[in-house]
Amino acid sequence: MGLRPRQGVLLILTESVPLALAAALGGALAAAGAVALLGPAVDLSTLVGAKVTTGLGFLARPVLIQALGLAVLVAVAVLAEAAVSGRRQITTELRAGDQR
Repeated sequence: MGLRPRQGVLLILTESVPLALAAALGGALAAAGAVALLGPAVDLSTLVGAKVTTGLGFLARPVLIQALGLAVLVAVAVLAEAAVSGRRQITTELRAGDQR
């Protein structure tokens, strides 16, 4: 496409990071919904070995930390993939106007 390597990496991140953030946000919302729907029905007394009040409470901080960690992990994986594909010099095969 005639991009410099840095521009290629930026293009790859621009394409993939919003999807990763949307997936992480969807997972966080699904976790919050699961706790809201199933939380009151969960009984942890058998796991703990003592009487525990029934139900689970939702804590936003752990869910957000895991969602952001997932988004960072995906961005690092995309950067690693871009570095590997750059070493294979696939970008030279994708130049506009290449006659094959």
